[in-house]
Amino acid sequence: MADLTKSRCSLLERDRTVLLPQALEVLNLSRKSYEYGQTGLSDALLTQQSVQAVFDNFYTDILAYQTALGALEQAVNVPLSMIHNTDVPKTP
Repeated sequence: MADLTKSRCSLLERDRTVLLPQALEVLNLSRKSYEYGQTGLSDALLTQQSVQAVFDNFYTDILAYQTALGALEQAVNVPLSMIHNTDVPKTP
């Protein structure tokens, strides 16, 4: 159960630090390309749709992470906010 939570956390971190910034950069470049007449409206809209899909997946990953945390709390029968074990090494 803890491995699943850790895995979900890693996905969120990757999304937040890599995928979302890249998607926003692609969207920005697509808008500029459309503004300067280098691409058509359909290409700009397809890019917008793709970026929206990246954000949708991010929100789905947030939900999965929160669900995994809830399942972990149920498994240990203690709210995770009450667990203060300093002997566990911190993940990088």
